Amino acid sequence: MGICLYQAKDQSRGDDFVKRSPDAILYHQIGWREVVERSFGHRGYYWFAEDSAKSIKGVFLVIHLKNFFFGSFMVSLPYCNYGGICAVDDVVRFDLLDAAVEGVKRAGAAHVECRQQTQIRVDLPVKTAKVPMQLGLPSSANVLFQSFDAKLRSQIRKPIKEGVEARVNGIKGLESFYDVFSRQNMQCGNACVLKCIFNKYPNCFSGTCPMNRSASYNCEVYVLFVSRYAGKVKDKWRCLSSLYSVRSIL
Repeated sequence: MGICLYQAKDQSRGDDFVKRSPDAILYHQIGWREVVERSFGHRGYYWFAEDSAKSIKGVFLVIHLKNFFFGSFMVSLPYCNYGGICAVDDVVRFDLLDAAVEGVKRAGAAHVECRQQTQIRVDLPVKTAKVPMQLGLPSSANVLFQSFDAKLRSQIRKPIKEGVEARVNGIKGLESFYDVFSRQNMQCGNACVLKCIFNKYPNCFSGTCPMNRSASYNCEVYVLFVSRYAGKVKDKWRCLSSLYSVRSIL
């Protein structure tokens, strides 16, 4: 098994492997390296494993972060909850992890953090504080609505009766989305994702559909930035404006 660093000519092969892999998620796509490098200037490393027939068997995207307070380290994937290694088996995962460790040493970084959803069977420190939550989507919105308990359905109906409307704006609604998102994050004292990452996001991926969804009553109340990939919809960023009190919006 050979381990190589990504080159531009390898993009289609890497994306094809990720699309076919049952363990792949949005954050295994090579497009994330371009988004982070263009938006923040951090260097990205994208290793892939290939067999003797030049068939890709695994990929591993890592971003090198350098911070005055926290030092130099690598993460797969920063600014996202998940990432890590996508491979056909544990042997390939170990080979890719070894390549990353060598890359850490050469770059003078302290460690590499893998935000895995698929477990790597190796004796390394593990944190399990974050838990993913998934909801299967039925054939219609009405079936989904009826599956909720009475209290939740009542909470959903209330903003609708008050005139709140939900809509999908697409990338054209970025300005209104970011206005609510950035203002609320700053009011809460949270670090806000730079606007440039939203601008570059839709141009760096294949097979990904970015959607900006919002709920409004004269102006934006609740905003989400979601992506659809491999039959799953991920709410990447979301925010409720502090100017309003809306218990539940779908």
